Amino acid sequence: MNRCLLITCGLLTALSGAACSSLAPTQDPARVVRGPLTTRQQHPLGLTLMAFRPRRPVTQESGTSAHGVQLSWSSIEEIQHNPPSSPNTVVAFDGETARATLRTRYGVADKVDVEVEVPFLWAGGGGVDAFIEDFHDFFFLPKGGRDKTDDDLFEMNLASDGDPLYSLEGNTVQIQDIPIFLTYQLLAEEEGTPALAARVGLELPIGSEDRGFGNGALDYGAGLIAEKSFGRWTVSGGFDVVQPGQSDKFDRSEKHELLTQVALELGGELRWNDHWSLLVGAVWTSRMVDSIELEEINREIFDLGIGASIDTGARSRLAFSIHEDLVAATGSDVTAQLGWTWGY
Repeated sequence: MNRCLLITCGLLTALSGAACSSLAPTQDPARVVRGPLTTRQQHPLGLTLMAFRPRRPVTQESGTSAHGVQLSWSSIEEIQHNPPSSPNTVVAFDGETARATLRTRYGVADKVDVEVEVPFLWAGGGGVDAFIEDFHDFFFLPKGGRDKTDDDLFEMNLASDGDPLYSLEGNTVQIQDIPIFLTYQLLAEEEGTPALAARVGLELPIGSEDRGFGNGALDYGAGLIAEKSFGRWTVSGGFDVVQPGQSDKFDRSEKHELLTQVALELGGELRWNDHWSLLVGAVWTSRMVDSIELEEINREIFDLGIGASIDTGARSRLAFSIHEDLVAATGSDVTAQLGWTWGY
């Protein structure tokens, strides 16, 4: 069974759960916050860098734990081979990725929790390029160069002036770098005040740098997150800064470096009834490099996701979403995510 069919089955399972819990809206649904969408940009090079996910600023109760698993599938086709404007430069990100992430959060003290993510990544040629081209044509979305190359190929390479900067090995599953986040709740939500929390993070270089699953160096960063509810609506936002470590390939280069990453997050939730919510989320991430004058690698990524979250128990829920890069220059062309959490 191919990956697309697995994702489709997962989404159908989620939709079936929603149907079982009634699709009809209610006038005054229970005030249960099920968002925001816990997304991040899925560019293969970006997946070697630490990224803060959108989350609630409400911390885990001291002495309790919560867990989650998320599956993310993406397709990308951003290709330039030795263009006249940048000879001896190759920017080739063509293929599909599937990423499984295990998360555990623990309340270490009052208003303080720590969270660890363990991600695994697979990459390959896939088989949905033609479908994505038709999808982009139907909705008048940018093609992103898909009409210039053959379908369903695999190549993940970045090189400039003879310097190999990044490459990803295909058709294998490997662990990636492991981030650890510490979050401190600064304010609880009140009538005129949003909930507010500060967080810091450190990513351990566990993934293989040579095979493209990690950057071989420590990443670190910090940020703020906020949330405010209005009746059946909840809005959330965040601001994060990450300083990535330089991989050996970038470190050896005299012209190139991985840039400081700035991310802005915005989310919205509509509680449809007592059991599920409609979610929308956007994450803007600054460019990863600016030393290569090709938009296939040096543009910002603006991920927009639309989905839903459905209760599957007293403290568990299923969430699914579809994502698109609105800039359509560097980021993935389409991403589908399916996740299950319990204990949050």
